[in-house]
Amino acid sequence: MIDNSVWYAACRRVVTFAVLFAVMAVIAALYVQILAGRPAELVARSVVVFGLAISLIGLGATLGVLITVVFWGVQAVRVANRHGAPGMGPLGFWGAGGFVLLFGLSFLVSASPPAFGAIRVLAAAVLVAAVRYDRSWYAARIGAEQPYSMVTGGDVRSPIAAQPTADDWNAGLWDPDVQRDIERRRNRPAD
Repeated sequence: MIDNSVWYAACRRVVTFAVLFAVMAVIAALYVQILAGRPAELVARSVVVFGLAISLIGLGATLGVLITVVFWGVQAVRVANRHGAPGMGPLGFWGAGGFVLLFGLSFLVSASPPAFGAIRVLAAAVLVAAVRYDRSWYAARIGAEQPYSMVTGGDVRSPIAAQPTADDWNAGLWDPDVQRDIERRRNRPAD
């Protein structure tokens, strides 16, 4: 079985950053909507404190989406090549293209903050749908019926290997050479 753990991790990271991107888009839209019609002095103080934080987290989410999408795309092509699936077949790359198009469109529709936020949330939803589609498509074709588990490092149905027992430390049970050495030392006369 070929290890697909990097691809699974890339899928999770894309979804995580896309959700963070959508949450920050909603927060930014609400923030701009709340500030509309407030006194200029209050707006200036608010922008310094909250606007900067929202902008930095939003920038981090945007960069995270862009970087993880590239990494996910590379890993998806590698998984496809390893398993004989068409590298540019029905993969979820359409989601990355849809995300970029909707992200660019959100800058053109700057008339209202709710529309801005809604378009960005839609962009994130398209990307998440593409990753989910990609994952289910591969799962049906590459033998991913044994999904990756972060705990065991492999099949989720395998016993949890991360919890050692007392027998794991008893070298005499699993190494016959060690067992012979232990017996030899036990039978050695005292000096």
